[in-house]
Amino acid sequence: MRLVLRLRPRLLLGLVLAAAATTPAWAVYKVVGPDGSVTFTNIPPSAPSGSVATVPGIAASPADAGNRLPARLSSLQRTAPVVIYTTPGCKACKDGVRLLQRKGIPYTEKTIVSAQDAAAFKRMDPGMRVPLLRIAGVELPPGFDAAAWEQSLHAAGYPEQSELPKGYRFALPQPLVPQQPAQPPRLPAAAAASVPPAPVLPPPNPHAPPGFRF
Repeated sequence: MRLVLRLRPRLLLGLVLAAAATTPAWAVYKVVGPDGSVTFTNIPPSAPSGSVATVPGIAASPADAGNRLPARLSSLQRTAPVVIYTTPGCKACKDGVRLLQRKGIPYTEKTIVSAQDAAAFKRMDPGMRVPLLRIAGVELPPGFDAAAWEQSLHAAGYPEQSELPKGYRFALPQPLVPQQPAQPPRLPAAAAASVPPAPVLPPPNPHAPPGFRF
């Protein structure tokens, strides 16, 4: 975007600000040339011949700015990560997830959907009870207990009220055991050697009638 104005800078500035309110924010520079012309641009001037100023209230912001954690939560996510283990169709699991979201707790959800997931979870909790919450590597008693969860989160340093930015998107559930891509079946060496090579067809005859190959 590069807009040049010579006569009515206030009108153009209003249009630039209006556009910024409806599109992702960017840095806008006001360049006044030696002849008095005013240019608004989102391209940083490399060697301006006149004065340059940044338009207040418009700053660059990436598309995923809504998912950037505040410094406090970012530090807690590293030192005291929150992991919840769930199964589909479990009402208590959904209640636990809603509590974490309501309190603005960045979490990882591991869901048990396959036999491999169930076997891995059984090694963690032989009773196979969900939901299971882990904070900073410490497992709470299985089952949803709102008061105990909130107390443990507060003791780990998480805030009482959500501090997540507006528009924050929580991560989608992940299988407890990462799924491996399917590998094509491999033939034994002897069987592979016995497979006849693909026939090499002769090049098409340009004089052959349509639909025929000689």
